[in-house]
Amino acid sequence: MPATIFAGSKVKALKGTMSLNGGADIISSATDPTSVAVDASPGSLLLNTTSGKLYRKNDSGSSTNWSEVGSGGSGINYVTNPNASTNTTGWATYADAAGTAPVDGTGGSPTVTWTRSTGTPLRGAADFNFTKDAANRQGEGVATDITIDLADQAKVLTVSFDYEVLSGTYATGDLTVYLIADPAGTPVVIQPAGYQVQAATAGTKMRQIATFQTQATGQTYRVCFHVASTSASAYALAVDNVVVGPQTVQYGAPVTDWVDSGAITITGSTTNPTKGTTTKDSAKWRRVGDSMEILYEFAQSTAGTAGSGDYRLGIPSGFTIDSNKIEIANSMPKGTCGVFTLRSSGSYYEGQVHTATSTSLFCSFIDTAQSTGLVKLLGSTDAAFNNNPLQFTAVVRVPILGWSSTVQMSNDTDTRVVSAQATGVVTGGAGAGQILVFPTSNWDTHGAYNISTGRFTVPVSGYYRVHGFINTSSSTMNFPGIYKNGVNAATAGIFTAGAGSFTGQVYANAGDLLDLRPTSGALTTGATSWINFERLSGPSAIAATETVACKYQNTAGTTITTPVATIPFATKVYDTHGSYNGTTFVAPVSGVYLLKSSIYVSTLIMTTTQGIVLRALVTSTPEGLSGSEVILDYRWGGGANREEFLFGSKQFKLAAGDTIAIRAISSVATTLQNSGQNNDIEIVKVGNY
Repeated sequence: MPATIFAGSKVKALKGTMSLNGGADIISSATDPTSVAVDASPGSLLLNTTSGKLYRKNDSGSSTNWSEVGSGGSGINYVTNPNASTNTTGWATYADAAGTAPVDGTGGSPTVTWTRSTGTPLRGAADFNFTKDAANRQGEGVATDITIDLADQAKVLTVSFDYEVLSGTYATGDLTVYLIADPAGTPVVIQPAGYQVQAATAGTKMRQIATFQTQATGQTYRVCFHVASTSASAYALAVDNVVVGPQTVQYGAPVTDWVDSGAITITGSTTNPTKGTTTKDSAKWRRVGDSMEILYEFAQSTAGTAGSGDYRLGIPSGFTIDSNKIEIANSMPKGTCGVFTLRSSGSYYEGQVHTATSTSLFCSFIDTAQSTGLVKLLGSTDAAFNNNPLQFTAVVRVPILGWSSTVQMSNDTDTRVVSAQATGVVTGGAGAGQILVFPTSNWDTHGAYNISTGRFTVPVSGYYRVHGFINTSSSTMNFPGIYKNGVNAATAGIFTAGAGSFTGQVYANAGDLLDLRPTSGALTTGATSWINFERLSGPSAIAATETVACKYQNTAGTTITTPVATIPFATKVYDTHGSYNGTTFVAPVSGVYLLKSSIYVSTLIMTTTQGIVLRALVTSTPEGLSGSEVILDYRWGGGANREEFLFGSKQFKLAAGDTIAIRAISSVATTLQNSGQNNDIEIVKVGNY
C-alpha cells in the first residue's frame, strides 16, 4: 500500500497505484487501458479520472485486455476498442463483393471511412464516425475481431452500440450489423436479430441492440458494420460504446398483450344451450405473472335455447387452472376468481365467478328482487339463453398450471432452442430396433448429433421434438420410433412404400441419447432423407418479449394437379406480424423457423407410377436456398380408390425477408377437402442462429 498523508478531511495516497496482498492493483489514472497499455495483474481495477469509467483487467494476456465494468450488462465486452478513446486501433474498413451481407469482412479497396472524432462525442472523450460518400458502396464496411470465452459457446450474445445520424440522407437498413464466425478459417456469416441500423433524424441519439447465437465450437468472430443497400446518398453516423457480450437478464412478472380467443365456449352442466343472434361474443385473455386474466363479453338480440343445468364458461383452449393455487370445487363461495355483471329480461344483476372444473367457470348472482336475496346461477333456470335480451360481462383471473409468477425477462432474451439437422442417404435400420444414421450434418448448435452412430446426445434437459422425412424402398408398413437410451419412448409416424414423414416428442435429461429406429422390421432406405432435433423448453422459464408465429387454413377446395402450383391458405387463425399474405410467408426477423403443413385430398385413384407431392418453396439466405423446392411428404398410388393425408415439418434458418410458400403437384387431378384443420400452414420462430 502506498504511503498516505492527511489532506484536510481526506487521507491521500502518494501514489496512483495501490497493490493488494493478493497481487491485484487498484489504479487511479487518466489513461483508457483498453487502448493504451497498462500492466497489471488479472482482477486489477483502474478508475479513469477523466471519463469516470471503471475498468477491470481480464487476464494475464495483453496489457490492453481490460473491460469496462458494467458494459454489456454483464461486465464483459469482447470489443477491445469500443469507444475510440485514443484511436481506432483494432478496426479496419473493407470492400467485399457487392451484396447485402459481408463475405469475410476484410481486404479490398474501401471508400467508406472510420475515423475518431472528439467534436461532440456521444460518450467520453471521443467516438467513431462512419462516413459514406454519394455513391453506391454496397459491400463495403468496417470490422473488428473479437475472441469469446469458452463459456459463451452455443450461447446468445448481445451486440449494442450508441449512434447518431450526423448528416446526409440515411434510411433504415442502409447500414447493417453482421457477425462472421471463424473469419480466418471457414467464414460463417451470421445475421443477428435486430441487424438493421434504424433511421433517425439528424441529431437524434439512438441505441441499437441485436442478438445472435454463437457456434458450439470456435472462439473467433468478426463484428461488421456493413453497407447493405445500393443507396447513392451520402451520410455520416457517429458510433460509440460498441459492446458484444453476454445478454442482460432481468427478472419480473410477465404481462402480455391481450389475445382474442374468439367466441365464448359455453356449455351446460347437463345439456348445452345454444346462443341466439349475437351482437357481442368474445373472450380475450392475457398473461399476468402466473395467472390468466380473461374478459368475457356477450350480448344477444334474439333468444336461443336454454339447455339444462348451470352454464360453464370455458377458459381459452390449451390451458389448465392450477388447483394447487385455487380450489376447484364447483361450489360457492369456493374458487372465487372474478366479478360478473348481468342483464336478463330487462333486469340488472352483479355477481361473482367461480371455478367449476380445471378448464371452466360458473357465475353466481344475487336476485335483489327477492325479499330474501336469493343466490342464483347463470344457467337454464335463471338468466337462460332463451331470454332476450341477455347480456353479461365477466372479468376473471385464474392461476395457470405451469406458469410462474417470476420469469427471466429481457428484450434480448435467449429465445434459441438446441437444434440439429442431418441429411443424406440413411444407413442402418437393418431390423427392428436398429438405429437409422443420417450421415451429413447441416447444422448443430451444440455438436450433439453423431453422424457416425446416428445418436443425439442431449446437451440441456427439456422437451425435444424429433421430426423429419425418410425415403424408403421397403414394401411393407413400418412404424418409426424415437428411442431414448435404447428404449422406444415415442412412436413418430408411419412409413409405407415410398416415403413418410415422422414427428414425435420426448422429455430428455442432459446426457440422454436419442435416435430414430424402425420398430416393426427392416427399413430399406433410398434417396436423401433428413432428421431434426430441437429443444422445445429448457430448465428455466424464459419470457421473450416478441413471438413470431402464424397459422392459416384452406377451406376453398383448391384443385391439385399438374404442373406444381402454390397452395393458398386464406383463412387466418393467427398471425403475430402479418407475415403471411395468403400464399407466401416473409420472415420479419432472422432466426430458426419451424414449418408445419398438411393437406387432405379427396378420393383419387393412382397407379404405382403416379403420385402426389407436398413441397415447400424456400428462399433461405443462411442456407443458400434461392427459390428451392423441398419435399415435405409424398404418396405413390397403388391402384386403390382412397383419400390421402400428407403432412410434413422442417426447420429453416431464415434471414429477414426470406420466404416460404407451400406447393403441391398430383399426377391425377384432385381437390382439397373443405376441412381447414387438415389443410393448413403453421410457421413459428423457435430460436436464433
